[in-house]
Amino acid sequence: MGGVDPYTNLKHADLTELKTKLSLLSAAVVLLVVVVVGLLVALVCVTVFLTEKVQDVQEVTEELGLPEGSVFKGEPGKGKTSIAAYVTGIIKQVLGNHTNDDKDKEDTGEFLLQGPFYRKDGEEEQTFLAKPMAHLTGSTLNRPQPLGHGHSNHSTLRVRHWESNQGLATLANGMKYRDGYIKVPQDGLYYVYSQLYFRYMRDSKESRSTDNHQLLHYTYKKSATYRDKQEVMKSARTKCWSKRSQYGLLSSYQGGVFRLRAGDRLFVQVSNVAMVSFEEAASYFGAFMI
Repeated sequence: MGGVDPYTNLKHADLTELKTKLSLLSAAVVLLVVVVVGLLVALVCVTVFLTEKVQDVQEVTEELGLPEGSVFKGEPGKGKTSIAAYVTGIIKQVLGNHTNDDKDKEDTGEFLLQGPFYRKDGEEEQTFLAKPMAHLTGSTLNRPQPLGHGHSNHSTLRVRHWESNQGLATLANGMKYRDGYIKVPQDGLYYVYSQLYFRYMRDSKESRSTDNHQLLHYTYKKSATYRDKQEVMKSARTKCWSKRSQYGLLSSYQGGVFRLRAGDRLFVQVSNVAMVSFEEAASYFGAFMI
């Protein structure tokens, strides 16, 4: 009795199933290869993109004059600094105005403002986004002297005392103050300003023929690379006070934008210093990076 051999049918079925599995396996391998190639291409693209961005940031840091061993240059003897850590910190500061509040309050009494890169002295691992600024107000340490004593009407004296910490005064983000000088921490364009408020009180014993006063108001710059002081702003007025008034008032304001270098010092000189009212809202002096 003729018929199909069961063994032959079973063998044919196994062969068909094997071919199907091989086809599926081949398709999976091809798909896996495509995925791996795609990942490699994406990795290369990301690497190229990040490299370009890092180079851009390096160029910016060099233009901003960061010191050697700064953000992307690594500290000597410490290996390369983690670029990712710095980038992450900077992004947090830009997006969230993230600052070290406690440190800022302790050092300056103010929060850091957003601005160009700035590395504080002695802080190797921290870079701030901040603009240097100073606003000094009149100080009672500038004790008035009677007119006609000590200095002539035409001589000028440096204002040696300003308030830098109390009241309306502010000193922040690297600006330094000492003995009447504001010291600039980094190169850049700064708006410099000063105001002096003259208040003339007539002495009943003073001759009315001497009521004519020459009022001079100067703002100077001293540079570490140039020995002599440089006049940057000047106001002058010859004031003849009314003989009928008990006192006379006059304010002199100066302001301008100047390119300053790190280490430059600014100060104010004035004639007839005894006539200057050093109230904090009347006489002040300051500078800030723009």
